[in-house]
Amino acid sequence: MLFQDLPQELISQVVSNLNKRDILSFLQCHASSYYRSLYDSFWFDLCRLHGIRYCHPDISWKDLFCSDQVSSMCPHLNTNLFTDTRFIREKKQLLWSSFDQRTEVKDHELCLHPSCDFSGESESCTDHYAATKHNLSIKIAPLHTLEIWCNTCVKTIGFDYFASNVKQGLKSESYIMKKLTKKLALVTQETDSQELALSITKGRQEIESGIFRIQFRNSTMHLVEKNWYTAWLAFISGQSTEIPGDLNNESLFLFDGSLNPTLSLGKHFELIGNLTRWYIERVYSISGKIISSNELLEAPEYCKLAHSIRIRQQMNQAARYSAYGSNGRISKVNSRY
Repeated sequence: MLFQDLPQELISQVVSNLNKRDILSFLQCHASSYYRSLYDSFWFDLCRLHGIRYCHPDISWKDLFCSDQVSSMCPHLNTNLFTDTRFIREKKQLLWSSFDQRTEVKDHELCLHPSCDFSGESESCTDHYAATKHNLSIKIAPLHTLEIWCNTCVKTIGFDYFASNVKQGLKSESYIMKKLTKKLALVTQETDSQELALSITKGRQEIESGIFRIQFRNSTMHLVEKNWYTAWLAFISGQSTEIPGDLNNESLFLFDGSLNPTLSLGKHFELIGNLTRWYIERVYSISGKIISSNELLEAPEYCKLAHSIRIRQQMNQAARYSAYGSNGRISKVNSRY
């Protein structure tokens, strides 16, 4: 039997184990597979054979497979995790009811298997995974709340250190993670009870105020639009119960996509640390981009802007604890920081 006479499923299985260069060489020699490769479904089948059934909407299946990053992606994610309304409703109830604001729980996790309601601390989670082989869980520890962890891949899902714009595999993984995280953190008036909505609001205030308190310890600064930052600060300080909407940073940039060098710190934008940026990127929707202060150091037109950021950073490091009142909440006097 000739190779071209094999069933297409077997040919796809063989091709899926080749690298990009060998696949392109094979397609030049195999007419029927070449014509099939003109359709994205051909490349989806190759990704599927590696367990990957999700892709960022801006990336084609061909580009994803040819990026050679499929093998590093988590094969346990799927779009059903955030499209199943019943799954989201049940996991939200378990997640926020198990979040105890009175006790600082470390390494607490909730299993994301559809038929499992397990939650517990790290040691019990390890035992749970060993017994059930359930892959995904979501962390609700103070510093890692709403981070999705894969027990099999042994990694935090979508944690790409802000490099998802260049790494297509991580961009796709991060996309699915953020869709799921937002679903679990969002108050949905149509389906959430008043009690659950209150639990989510109070839980997020506790989480986000804790992140704010420690965000500037040895941290790179990132620029966010002033009005959104003010609304966010009012929410986490308890002055408002309204969760801020999308972060829109587009006003900070010129038409060519470069940062406006005439911006003023405290008037047009404020600063957040790495920990806060990582949280905001997976829980809030963002229009535009979040730029790091490190990206301003090489351009002379941003000299004045970078200097004001360095001054603020020194102020934050010197007074990071004074931004909190005696009751552990952010004081109104210091809330501008």
